[in-house]
Amino acid sequence: MWYSVFGPPDVLVTDGGAEFAGSVQVTNDLFAVVHEVVPEGAQWRLGQAERHGAIVKLMLMKMVLRAWALLAWLRCVGLRPLPLRSRTGP
Repeated sequence: MWYSVFGPPDVLVTDGGAEFAGSVQVTNDLFAVVHEVVPEGAQWRLGQAERHGAIVKLMLMKMVLRAWALLAWLRCVGLRPLPLRSRTGP
């Protein structure tokens, strides 16, 4: 979940979809995050959250592309990347 990477937000603005109920609501309660639901007639208010989400998506895409480029370079020079450690193993 995003909270473990970026920390909990002060306010979570959503469209009130079912995906924001249950475990997300429990997590919001644990971290004292205010959950603001945008009403049907004010969908324009979601634009700010969508723009911020687009920035995060762009940052993640750049990180993934750089990682793939590094892996391709390692293969070209004949090196093998180190294996990832398993989180379930010792």
